[in-house]
Amino acid sequence: MKKIKQQRDYIWLFATLAVVLIVSVMGSTFYFANDSKDRGTFGDMFGGANALFTGLSFVGLIVTILLQRKDLNIQRMELQKQTDSIHKQNFESTFFQLLSMFNSITNTMEVNYGDEVYKGRRAIIEMNNTLNLIIEKMAYGDKIMSEKILKEAVKNLDKNAIMTAYIDFYNLHKEFIAHYFRSFYHIVKFIHVTEDIDKKFYISIARSQLSSIELVLFFYNGVSPRGLRKFRPLINQYGLLKGLDFTLMPNTILQSEYDKTAFYLP
Repeated sequence: MKKIKQQRDYIWLFATLAVVLIVSVMGSTFYFANDSKDRGTFGDMFGGANALFTGLSFVGLIVTILLQRKDLNIQRMELQKQTDSIHKQNFESTFFQLLSMFNSITNTMEVNYGDEVYKGRRAIIEMNNTLNLIIEKMAYGDKIMSEKILKEAVKNLDKNAIMTAYIDFYNLHKEFIAHYFRSFYHIVKFIHVTEDIDKKFYISIARSQLSSIELVLFFYNGVSPRGLRKFRPLINQYGLLKGLDFTLMPNTILQSEYDKTAFYLP
C-alpha cells in the first residue's frame, strides 16, 4: 500500500509541474506582448511547445494507465494473501476441533475385564494385551507349552491366523474402538482432501496424538477388512506408522501388507 501511495504522489507532482509550466507560458505571453498582434506573434513562437505538451499529455496518460494496472496487480496480490489466510484459518479451526473430538473419544473409552474397569489410554493398553492373548491362543489352542516355545509358535503363525485373531478382537471391542478408528481416519482424510496446506506438517501433528500401543492397533486395523480399502492407502501415503515399535507385536508378518512408505514420512 505504501508503494501505491508513492506512485500516486508522483502522478500529482507531474500534473502540478505541467500546470505550473502552462501558467508560466501564458503569463509570459501577456507580460512580454503589449497588444494582441504582438501576443499572437509571441504565441506563435510556442507552436512547437504545444505539440510537446500534447505529447507529454499522452505520455502522462500512458504512465497513469500503467501505474493503475500495477496498483490493481498489487491489490489482487493482497486480496489473494487475505484469501489464503482465511482458508488456512478455516482449515485449522476444523482440524483442531477434530483433534479435540478424537482425544475426547480416547479419554472416555472404557473397557471391563472381570472386576476391573479401565479408562482412556489405559483401556487401550489392556485391549492390546487382550489382542496378544487372542493371537497366542491361535498358536497353542488348548496345548500347554513353555513360554519360549509359545513365542516361537506365535512367530510362525501365518497372515490368515493373525488377521483372524484381530477380527475376533475387533468384534469383541467393536462398541469402543469402531468410533475411535473412524474419528482418526476422518482427521487424516480431511488433511488429504484440503488443498494449499502443508499436509506433512498437519499429518505430523495428528500422528503425535497416538501412543506406541495405539500405533500397533492402527497397524492391524489398516490391513483388516475395516481399513483395507480406505485407510491403508492413506497410511501408506503419509507414513502414519512412522516410529512403530515392532517389539510390541508378537508377530509382524502383516508388515508386508504395507508399502515401505507407511513406516516413514516421505
